[in-house]
Amino acid sequence: MYEQTELDVLTMRRLPARLNVEQTAKLLGFTDLEMPILMKMKPKPLLPLGDPPPNGHKFFATEEILQLAANRDWLAKASKAVTAHWKVKNQRHQHLVTVGSASSSVRRSPRPIPLSA
Repeated sequence: MYEQTELDVLTMRRLPARLNVEQTAKLLGFTDLEMPILMKMKPKPLLPLGDPPPNGHKFFATEEILQLAANRDWLAKASKAVTAHWKVKNQRHQHLVTVGSASSSVRRSPRPIPLSA
């Protein structure tokens, strides 16, 4: 069976009725890593079809994705949500790196070993 890649979806004449996460990301102009952010976005999250488990495959309705891709306001909100997410994550990482390097820079000199006579 022919397996479609996310790039194939951009060259298809007719899109399938449902898209996987990679295809959806490609159509919306986001990366795979940003899709979970879009699915948690408020006030209008990107909702997968059905009720997939957290670790299950997720599919999205093509018609809905195409409408969102044409909606400038939604794209702006989604872009802001992704930017805010990575900003917080990078700040948290910077804080951990700063705290970690500060604690390791304060080194105590080793105790001298007593010489026994």
